[in-house]
Amino acid sequence: MTDDRGLSDVVAFVLTFAIIFTSVGAVTILGFDTLDDVRDQEQIRSMDRTIQGVADSFSDIHRENAPSRSVAVGLEGGSITTQDSSLTIVAETPSGDVSRSVNVGSLVVTPSDKDAEIVYEGGIAYRTRDRGQFVLFDPAISCTARTAVIDVVQLDGQFSVSIAGTVELEGRQRNSSELFPRPPGQLATDATAVEIHIDDTQNPDAWRQYFETGPGSWVQKTGNDAVYRCEGVDAVTVRSTTIAVETNY
Repeated sequence: MTDDRGLSDVVAFVLTFAIIFTSVGAVTILGFDTLDDVRDQEQIRSMDRTIQGVADSFSDIHRENAPSRSVAVGLEGGSITTQDSSLTIVAETPSGDVSRSVNVGSLVVTPSDKDAEIVYEGGIAYRTRDRGQFVLFDPAISCTARTAVIDVVQLDGQFSVSIAGTVELEGRQRNSSELFPRPPGQLATDATAVEIHIDDTQNPDAWRQYFETGPGSWVQKTGNDAVYRCEGVDAVTVRSTTIAVETNY
């Protein structure tokens, strides 16, 4: 009897210790996973705020004619790169269509977990993650009952930076130009509709979200989900501002 009781005590001790060890291990592992998730979410929110700051600063350049602006971008192991991106804008007039292809370029910020991208292109800023997207800053593109105004930003610069710290992103106004009306004798009132083709952007779905849920009366072109139209207007104006971008770190 004494031997059995002693054996039972040993077994109970071993089982209790195993349960405690397993519980502590599980809590530790799950706790670290939770901390990693919180860290990743906070980094993405921080980059959201950063790209909004970039968009707001570049808006000062192309809307308010500021000569330059600088923004600090905390990468924390992520990356910031420039990539190709373009919009095609077609103004419809009684004498024929006037097409302008605008190489807007794009600024792509990728967090260290590489599960998301935060993009600035043409004046819009958005985040893509898990096959979804969220618009963070509206472009200077409007469609009202009387007028369509398309004012886009063209980025000029090439770089790819990935560091653990912070880089300074600088934008300087290079030039502004009127894309429509442009030839002598052409008037904004010549156009009765305008189309924007978004298929060569970084994420057409983000642009679709803006056109379909944002302000204005944009409609998707029948038979082409990469084209949005502003119809029945009295005038169309298309402008672009080129901003030279570079990083310092």
